[in-house]
Amino acid sequence: MWERTGVEQTYELLLQAQYQLKEWMKERKSEELPSSFSPVLEPLEDHCFRVVYPELAPVFSRLKNHTPGLREQIKQEWLVGTEEALRAFWQPDQRKAWEGCNTRNGVGSYYFQEPVAIWIRNHYPSNLFIDLDNHVYKWMIDALVNAYIIPDDNKCRVSLLFDYEPNANHPHTEMYVLPRRKLMDFLAG
Repeated sequence: MWERTGVEQTYELLLQAQYQLKEWMKERKSEELPSSFSPVLEPLEDHCFRVVYPELAPVFSRLKNHTPGLREQIKQEWLVGTEEALRAFWQPDQRKAWEGCNTRNGVGSYYFQEPVAIWIRNHYPSNLFIDLDNHVYKWMIDALVNAYIIPDDNKCRVSLLFDYEPNANHPHTEMYVLPRRKLMDFLAG
């Protein structure tokens, strides 16, 4: 049976303490402020973009250990934070197209009309052993649908890729979104 190392256990405790501190700080604020969790969206070449998150995507097993209120807060940070970054990316005149659309079948209402590839890269210390598929990416992808970037996240519309790169100084997650037809050229570049 595989056992976690002391570094992994310590990192898990630090993540849990960080989220608990965020929850406590939100309770202490008397006025409603925008979320402090703010991913940054960077436009790339022709219709491609990258969303850089300030921390690693949550890990499923760690979410199970959080209290229900804290789990919901983490979900909201990742979902709402991503949606806010995506909506800010849309120009006001383009935004009219999807604000007036009440259904998911409006032609011309989405940033991508064609199938997309989503490449998610985790940057964490090389001695931190977390399987790439143990992270929770659902909220990042759901935000693409909620912000009318893509019509749906089903298997016909989305291809997913996961990757890892060492980064001991600043663990974080990033998501690249591009038309599926451009994926091979993008990865080769």
